[in-house]
Amino acid sequence: MEEAVMPRKLETLAIVVVGAGWGSRLQEGIPVEKRKPKAYYPVAGEPMVSYILKEALKIAPDAVFFVHPPGWGDKLEGFPEVRMVSGGNGPLGDPFTGIKAAEEFDQVIVVNGDALLVTAEPLLELQSALRPEVGFVLPAINPEVCFPDESVKYIPGSMNRRPNVFAVRPGALCWSEQLQKLLEMKNNGLSKLIGEARVLISILGGWRAVLGIRPLMPPELKFLLDLLAWHPTPFPKYTKGVIGRRYVGYHLPTYKLEKYMSAFLGCKVEIPLMSVAAFAFDIDYAVDVPVALAELRKQGRL
Repeated sequence: MEEAVMPRKLETLAIVVVGAGWGSRLQEGIPVEKRKPKAYYPVAGEPMVSYILKEALKIAPDAVFFVHPPGWGDKLEGFPEVRMVSGGNGPLGDPFTGIKAAEEFDQVIVVNGDALLVTAEPLLELQSALRPEVGFVLPAINPEVCFPDESVKYIPGSMNRRPNVFAVRPGALCWSEQLQKLLEMKNNGLSKLIGEARVLISILGGWRAVLGIRPLMPPELKFLLDLLAWHPTPFPKYTKGVIGRRYVGYHLPTYKLEKYMSAFLGCKVEIPLMSVAAFAFDIDYAVDVPVALAELRKQGRL
């Protein structure tokens, strides 16, 4: 086994790798009966999730968890030290399922299983941002460091800088009724709510108009609107841009998202700007795989 990258252990640390989705977009053209869960999709002959699990183990945390699709926990070989957690609770529910499983630990780092370019060192950097008074850290990614590619997803300066990792103190979270309601939404309900949020932003002509009726919204819709409208910029002002493929006029700045998330989660939330391109990269489509392979070679991991 490769030499561990040892952090300074002042608090207990767990790493949760989330990989319970099925990657329908990635496996378009593959017969349904031959598809695998996204985390098990082969990249250079190994399951995609194995790359991030290896890096997580290098840190020598107190525990590593893998949130897997129901019925697939015994199908990942070579990681006897990893604790298996059954998921299938949706894109928001699965990360918090992992956090619940790791709630005995002081700090938890959550990583998407398709963010296979993430290495041990930036995970330690993220851990250091989770100071004692902070309950939740969601890194904003500096667009100047993102991977160049023909896809707008990776072009420096593009707006898609939402990360595939975050850090949390489970003991600091307020497991409110509103949070539980949001987490209980499976894929269909969550997709519907996100669709309603995007339509609302579009109809009202942008986030600035949405602010006027925000107090009337249920907390879970506010939370999703905040994430959709967020523009990862350190500057305390509104900036024009694109959300998805809709022009919506104005984005929610980082300092306001920190404020709103802190109120929703019941703890201090910070969104630091980090120059870690791998935090912004994930595999959604087959065309992303060659980009990942090229970067893995540069990292010396192939």
